[in-house]
Amino acid sequence: MEKKKLEHSVRWGELIVPRVWSYNFHHDLNRLESLFFDLEWEPGKIHRCKDMRDPLSIDEYPELAEILPADDVEGFYAWKEYDDALEYAIDTETYLNYQKIMVIGWIEMFGNVYEHAKAYRGEYATVRNLVTIFPNTVKFRPILRKLKLLYDRA
Repeated sequence: MEKKKLEHSVRWGELIVPRVWSYNFHHDLNRLESLFFDLEWEPGKIHRCKDMRDPLSIDEYPELAEILPADDVEGFYAWKEYDDALEYAIDTETYLNYQKIMVIGWIEMFGNVYEHAKAYRGEYATVRNLVTIFPNTVKFRPILRKLKLLYDRA
């Protein structure tokens, strides 16, 4: 497979952008989880990606090309537009066979931030506030309220 070069830019500063997490309602750990990487997001913690490198090509994750646009996928991903995060949450909920709840909220992303076509990838990130869940049913709304108490910042 021929490697595809990506257009991107690097910026330094803070962005407030939408992100999607999962929440495993089968256990009660009260932690948001990254969707495809093993990371539990701790409330109030500034998370740092240790080995950020410049993205060069897409090779390993062709089915996730929109959000994982490179061999080097190190970093915290967030969408540029809330509607894209919402669509992704709905699609991913189906992909995970409804085993987890999808949570949408906003993060503060800073440090080295790479801009991709539909998303940003940043070196540092922290949860700012949570907005909604999928499925958004009466059964799961108390979970969102509990998570908002833990994660939301003024």
